[in-house]
Amino acid sequence: MSEEAFSMRSWNEIVANYDDAVVRHRLPYEPMRDLVRRLAESPAAPELERNTSMHTLLVSNAPARSWRENVLRITFIAESQEFEFEYAHYDGDTNIDRKRCPVADGWDTLSRFVRYKFGILLPDAPRA
Repeated sequence: MSEEAFSMRSWNEIVANYDDAVVRHRLPYEPMRDLVRRLAESPAAPELERNTSMHTLLVSNAPARSWRENVLRITFIAESQEFEFEYAHYDGDTNIDRKRCPVADGWDTLSRFVRYKFGILLPDAPRA
């Protein structure tokens, strides 16, 4: 799917995309699927525009003129079992915010990015 396209996919379609990657294609993306499912089920989900670029989830708080502006890119790196978060304010921005974290810190990191960049609160991670 082109990154230039507007978000026309529902959260259900995006969750199904990751389910398909894990179940049908046997890709090792269970942590990404779980993170996406949790985000899709959160009360804040309707406030977020969403799209995918290959296996990367793209999230924004505004209808995208381009999926290269005001977008949080969330990628799961299976080899290191880490999430990578990248936020670019505008196309060509050289001051990109990036963070990698282990799977266990994925929801907290996502929540912080979404709160700081978009002003949207996600539910806290359940206490262990």
